[in-house]
Amino acid sequence: MERKDKACWNCGNYKAYYTKGFCNFDKLNYGHCKYLNKQVDKHEKCENWKSSYRYRGMRKTVAMRSLDEIFNQIVEIRQILFEEQEESEENSQKDVFLCVQSNCPFRNKESKTENEV
Repeated sequence: MERKDKACWNCGNYKAYYTKGFCNFDKLNYGHCKYLNKQVDKHEKCENWKSSYRYRGMRKTVAMRSLDEIFNQIVEIRQILFEEQEESEENSQKDVFLCVQSNCPFRNKESKTENEV
C-alpha cells in the first residue's frame, strides 16, 4: 500500500508548471519530474520518490541570510537618521543661543528700543 504523501507533488524531483494569470501565476495539475525527465501528473506515484526537505532547508537558509542583510541595512539607515536628527537639534540650539544675544537679526526692533531706553 502506497502512502498518500508519496505523490509527485510532494517529491523533491517534481517541479510544478505554472501559467500566467491576470495578477498572479496559477499552478497546474502537472509538472516536470527530474528523475524520469518527463511531464507527470501531480497525483502520480512512483518508487523514485524522495523527500523535498533538503530544498526547504536551503530556502530557509537563503531567506535567513537575506533577512540578516536587510536588518543590517536598516540599522545603518537608522544610525544615519539618528545622526542627522542630532545635528539638526544642535543647529537649532545654536540659533536659539545666537538670538539671545542683543545683535540677533530675528528679534523685533521694538524690544531692542525698549531695552536700550
